[in-house]
Amino acid sequence: MAESKELKLYTLPESEVPTEDVVSSIVKLTMRNSTEPIQIQQGYLQSANYVSASTGWKLTPTTGEFNFAISVDSLDIPDTTTANSFHVETDGDTFWGSTPANFVSNPDNAPAYVLKTGIAKFQQVTISGTQANIAIRAPSEKTYTAGESIAINAAVFLEDAAADLSKRDVNSTGAPGDQAVGATAPPPTTQGTKKGQAIQETFGFRTSKIKVFLKKVGTPTDSIKVGIQSNSAGAPDGTFLGSATLAGSSITTGYVEYTFTLDSEVNITANTKYFIVLERTGTLDNTNAYRVRSDDNVSYSGGGIVGWDSTNGWSSETASGRLEFELLTTTVAGRIYNASARTTDESNAFIGFMKVAVAGLDTGIVMLDSEVSGFTGLTVGTQYYLSNTFGAIATSVGTVTRKAGISTSATSLLITNTW
Repeated sequence: MAESKELKLYTLPESEVPTEDVVSSIVKLTMRNSTEPIQIQQGYLQSANYVSASTGWKLTPTTGEFNFAISVDSLDIPDTTTANSFHVETDGDTFWGSTPANFVSNPDNAPAYVLKTGIAKFQQVTISGTQANIAIRAPSEKTYTAGESIAINAAVFLEDAAADLSKRDVNSTGAPGDQAVGATAPPPTTQGTKKGQAIQETFGFRTSKIKVFLKKVGTPTDSIKVGIQSNSAGAPDGTFLGSATLAGSSITTGYVEYTFTLDSEVNITANTKYFIVLERTGTLDNTNAYRVRSDDNVSYSGGGIVGWDSTNGWSSETASGRLEFELLTTTVAGRIYNASARTTDESNAFIGFMKVAVAGLDTGIVMLDSEVSGFTGLTVGTQYYLSNTFGAIATSVGTVTRKAGISTSATSLLITNTW
């Protein structure tokens, strides 16, 4: 029969009254030689120097008090597998509401944490009392009026003074050609009554000015009208969204670039086709007409040239060739616009990234500092710069060098906003 390990109470004979030192020696010897768990069922154990809330230690069946520093590798309350828990990692990170495995996978899996780097996350914080030395720094953001359509996460700059910014400049790179405007057709050219140039951009903006190269033939006494129309089945729809005129008497017989300030600013929506349209205001006349310069050997990604006469209507877009033109935005001080590294005007005043997409003349929130999420395909730890594409960033510098941020993940960028 196996020997029972049940402890037997030892009763001292009444004739033997042990001193405190004897009892202490017996307890110390028993605890030192014991190979069984020591259980405190009642009473307490305490150190010789124990003073409540001051020094030493004390253990009872339900409580413990330690008045000295304690070192542990990590702390998991109640364990490492319960989600509703509290943890202190070996490296000093502290978090709540997540298992250690989920936290290591992604710290944001925890609803609350304080990292050793000083970064913290909480769902809600309430501060009360009269303490004065409390500083809270939240991500800085501000609401601005947009001067044009701006996509979410697009880099933006804040305009300080009105200026004309070029949004699309299509100039001659090949053999300049002539396109008739205001002539009967034929002769001299088929569909020479009106001319149009299809435009379609991948970014949105508001245009207030159009530049084209013009000359006159003979001495026209009327004016030439230049403006923008919407697309209808691959041709101008006949209604000007914004236009301007220039008297024939002000146009020379040799090509000069003229600027037309539109009577109404036109909102150009991204990935939507429009047409620049040129027509005369008076009677058709072959002898006294107008010409617009084209680039006949080079195409433009936004579309080709179209022509109109009363017999044939609008022609199909040319497969190659384009009118020479430039679209400009007249900025307004205090509004935000898509930033780029094309010019110092569009890069020096870079302030941050759009928090939400916004249409032209609407208000939107700009993230001015901190970490911005929602990007795709970023390389972690890489410096990003403004690029020559409106609102976009790149790992290489554009025409003007302007730092925008450092990627912290494939989808997040920490705004640095430095030169």
